[in-house]
Amino acid sequence: MLSLRWLTKRPVKRLLSSFIVDNMSEASKKLKINNSRKWVKRFIYILVIVTLFAWSYSPIKKRMVQRRQIERLSNQLASEKIENKKLKMELELLRSDNEYIENIAREKLGMIKAGEDGYVVIEEDEEKGVEDEGEDASETESDGEGWWQRILSIFRRR
Repeated sequence: MLSLRWLTKRPVKRLLSSFIVDNMSEASKKLKINNSRKWVKRFIYILVIVTLFAWSYSPIKKRMVQRRQIERLSNQLASEKIENKKLKMELELLRSDNEYIENIAREKLGMIKAGEDGYVVIEEDEEKGVEDEGEDASETESDGEGWWQRILSIFRRR
C-alpha cells in the first residue's frame, strides 16, 4: 500500500509540479495559437474589406465623373436649344421681314441707301493704327480721300 509519506516525498512534488507546468505550457501554447488565429482572422477580415473597397472605388469614381459629365452636357444642351430657337427666329425674320434685312445690312455691313451720306466712326485705337502705318497713310490723306471713303464709294456705285 502506498503510504502517505510516499506522496509527500519530493519526487512526487516534482512530478506534480512538472505535470502542472507541462499542462500550463500546453495551455499557454493553446492560448498563443488561439491568439494568433484571432489575429489572422482579423487580418483576413481587414484584407477582405480593403479589397472590396479597392474594387468598388473605381466604379464609384467613374460614376461620379459620369454624373458630372451628364450635368455639364445637359447644361450645354439647354444652352444649344436656346441658341437654336434664337437662330430659327432670326431665320424666320430674314425670310419674311424686309425691314429687318435692311437693318442688318446697315448695322453689320455698313451699307447705305442711294442718296444717303454714310459716316464711319473711327475709334482712337484705329486712328493710332492708321498713323503708325507711315507713308501709306500720309499718301492717302494727301490725296484727300481716306481708306474708308474708298470703301464707301464702292457701296455708293451699286
